[in-house]
Amino acid sequence: MQFVVDADTAAYWRTRAYDRYTGTEWQRTVEDRPVPEPSVDGDRFSHEIIAKQPLSTRTLPTAWRPQRLVDGGAYGRVTDDGRLVSTQSVGTNESYTVASRLPMSTAATLQRAGGTDPPVLAQHYTQLPAGTPSRVGVLTDSLTSDAETRYETAAQIERWLEANKNYSLEARDAPSNFVDTFLFEMERGYCQYFAAAMVVMLRTQDVPARYVTGYSPGQEADDGTFVVRQMNAHAWVEVYFPGEGWVQFDPTPPSARTNSEGQALSDARTRGSAGVDTEASRGESYSPPSQGSPSESAGSGSRSGGGDSEQNGRQAGGDTQQEQQGQSGNSGRQNQQGGQRQRGQRGNSGERTSDSDDEQGQGSQGSSGDQGTDEPPQQNGTENNDTGDGSAPAYNISVDGDRIPGRNVTVTVTRGGSPQSGVTVRFNNESVGLTDADGQLRAQVPFEETLFVEIEPPAENSQPTGSPAQRGATNLAGSGALSAAFAGGGGVVTGGSPATESSQQGADGTNRTVRLDVDTELRVVAPETPTPDQSISVRAEIEQFPITEAAVSVDGRFVGLTDGSGNITVDVPYADQVNVTAQRGEARASTTIRPRRLNVSVTGERTPGNELRITATVGNATVPNATVRLDGDRVGQTNASGSASFTLPFRPDVVVGVTRGASTTNRTVDLPDELTVTTSGVVAPGLSVETTVTVDGEPVPNATVRGDGELLGTTGGGGVLEVTVPVQNAYELRVSRGELRGSTTVSWILLLPGLVVLGLVTLVGLTLSSRYLDVGPSPAAFVARVRRSTARTLRRVVSSVVGAVAYVASLLDRLEGYCRHLVSDTVATLRATPSRIASWLGQRKRRIRAWLRAYWASLRGVLTRYYDAVRETGPREFLSRLVSALRGRVQSLGSVTSGTRGEATQGTAATATDDDEQIDIQDAWRELTARVPVSNPEATTPVQYGERAVDHGLPAEAVETLTELYRKAEYSYWDPTSVDERQAHDALRTITRELDQDRSQGGTADD
Repeated sequence: MQFVVDADTAAYWRTRAYDRYTGTEWQRTVEDRPVPEPSVDGDRFSHEIIAKQPLSTRTLPTAWRPQRLVDGGAYGRVTDDGRLVSTQSVGTNESYTVASRLPMSTAATLQRAGGTDPPVLAQHYTQLPAGTPSRVGVLTDSLTSDAETRYETAAQIERWLEANKNYSLEARDAPSNFVDTFLFEMERGYCQYFAAAMVVMLRTQDVPARYVTGYSPGQEADDGTFVVRQMNAHAWVEVYFPGEGWVQFDPTPPSARTNSEGQALSDARTRGSAGVDTEASRGESYSPPSQGSPSESAGSGSRSGGGDSEQNGRQAGGDTQQEQQGQSGNSGRQNQQGGQRQRGQRGNSGERTSDSDDEQGQGSQGSSGDQGTDEPPQQNGTENNDTGDGSAPAYNISVDGDRIPGRNVTVTVTRGGSPQSGVTVRFNNESVGLTDADGQLRAQVPFEETLFVEIEPPAENSQPTGSPAQRGATNLAGSGALSAAFAGGGGVVTGGSPATESSQQGADGTNRTVRLDVDTELRVVAPETPTPDQSISVRAEIEQFPITEAAVSVDGRFVGLTDGSGNITVDVPYADQVNVTAQRGEARASTTIRPRRLNVSVTGERTPGNELRITATVGNATVPNATVRLDGDRVGQTNASGSASFTLPFRPDVVVGVTRGASTTNRTVDLPDELTVTTSGVVAPGLSVETTVTVDGEPVPNATVRGDGELLGTTGGGGVLEVTVPVQNAYELRVSRGELRGSTTVSWILLLPGLVVLGLVTLVGLTLSSRYLDVGPSPAAFVARVRRSTARTLRRVVSSVVGAVAYVASLLDRLEGYCRHLVSDTVATLRATPSRIASWLGQRKRRIRAWLRAYWASLRGVLTRYYDAVRETGPREFLSRLVSALRGRVQSLGSVTSGTRGEATQGTAATATDDDEQIDIQDAWRELTARVPVSNPEATTPVQYGERAVDHGLPAEAVETLTELYRKAEYSYWDPTSVDERQAHDALRTITRELDQDRSQGGTADD
């Protein structure tokens, strides 16, 4: 239960009204700025609402139109537009009392209503969205073409909805413009569909109308209260009439809705659900008060819940009833929204006087289902002589044809073997026509699981009227046969399917209804693996019979109705799977198709920074307008040929995704996972090296370079950045671009400076030892060396006068070659990797060790002598001795030059003799290199010549001696002594002897 109402009259318990329709929902846009509405008169109506569940909604339920809160003012306030706005939640068993004015509009007063709608009100309550299909207005125009007043327009729309649409809580959800879908593509719906459809149809006629929600009256209990449950939640329509205000209309078919509510209540009671009934309502059958649309007169009350819609326009003896109402006083107050409640006439029996009771006393026929149920129609005893006691024959109903929705069956009605004409036949409470002279009627089986075939014999002496088309007769044939004969309340099935049929009796005991099961096993036939973006044919059928006008949806989106052959052409979307649903009435089926999947092919260089081209296909067809994503980020769209191009990012791996519709396919493209870093140039502190960044051999521009964590810059277009080497032995360079990383280490930075310093120290030490510590040659040897050098120089100068130009050119060539060799050796050495240097050192470690020992011993001896001399004599005496020694050498040189002629001549002869025996160091070296073949003499260093000579079997010691003497004479300011030249001569002689010995044995140095 939601709440209980203590009131004298049943009413619709209204909560909210909506003015704006969007095509998919209703909205309220006048919440804080209510539209001015003229006030109208009405009967005062006080009612108390007791909450059985906390009422925390924004507006509280009340009867229209509320005036003020009589009790419980803390719970809410009444607004100018007639809403009871909640100010706090109403707790369980708490209550509030409202005073309302019930509009007393009748069909007669509404027919006479005239005037102009307030402009602001008309603006808000005739609004329709721009996308409303025009066919809604065309349909409404045709339905109301003969309507002369606003009331007739509303009544005709209401009657058409009740007669042509069925009520069901199982109705499918409609897409956008759901009113259009309900009107043209659905056979059933629930109250929201009916109310929304009527509002939109009225607005196409420029009639102000609004969509209203709340609760139907509920169930009247023994204590006179109305029990309102959640199942009573309802939607209806309010139409504006100038001078009358807002008038309630309810287009929802009452009988089916009442049956649904009654079944829900019965199930809840059977389950023993708590909170379903009050003490007064427990055990009572569900028979809610009649529903509310304007009646023909004030006294006629509202239209009965299960009655035909034509009752709205039927004269029902209002004057007599008004007189009865006046005699009963206020206890019999009439309400156009609900039924009539006469507490003063209830007595102890608890029975309730209904509108139909009043009408029977006046001799009216009474409509079927006036009590809001779907029981078969009942006739007055005065109009039917068949009492069911056997004095009159029973009616016999036979149904011939396939019980398949959409197929036609023939209904035959006989009585005592005679065909009965003019009998009204209803299929599931919907009239399908009258039987002809043969007692037959052909009609289409509705799309529902159960078919109730109901008959209503005509009154005595009445004749059927209307054409065959008006009586619902058709000329379509059926097959098969089913006959049900009933007598005295018994039923016998004489043919057809298993006995799933049952019968119901009229009030006089005659049989009026037969129940049949209908085959609603719909089947949807469609290709299983179609190609997306192509059209396929879908077929709806039951037992191979095509189902026409079945609503077909693809993944919940309505696409159309099947044609006369049960087929419809639909476009296959891009999706991994597609759900195709067909429905007509209660016949519903679905099938799943799996379209072909997308494929992606990749072409182009798979290197970061390069352009990659992809092509999307499905089967043999390309896929245009597909969204292309790279690691989830959109990078483009395929063109008309299904291709797209984009630049690969600097990432180890990328995922290329292609999406079209709901279909997506991904492909992983493997890319290089690191950058390559190389350096070139002379590695020394303060110098610049060229840093090159590549990936798969391609230069990487805009790569960030860091040295020992410090930002150095970014590479240029060729992937190159000049980096200055710091003063440290190792320098780590790290580069990055995007998510790719790379690094290298510049090593042995201090190696070259260290070697230079070591060479300088050695050179200084040797110079000091030879010139200042009396380690060098004697004065006579010195004079002889100077004389020889001078003579050699003179000879070379005289011999070179003629070829001065050639000599200079030769000298420049030698200088150029020397520089080139020096640079080549230096670059080659610097480019050597640490492993190669280590290998070279390992191969020559003995020679290096011996050379270092020799130089260390020489340096240590010099330093020892320096130290001893300084320690023994002191600095001043050491300097004095050094000066004296230099003066003595100069004096000895003068004595040598001023000696006797004979001594000079003798010395000259001796020197000449020695000169003949000596050989120039450079000449000796040329002799050696002439005997050692190399591939590129210009690029071969003295050390490499020496190694090559040793490798060819020449004496190692002699080669090393000659190599060392040549390097000292060629690359330093050192002047060779006679001893040095003798060593060179001896070394060359040893080498020549070895070569001669090899030749005598039949070999060569090259061997």
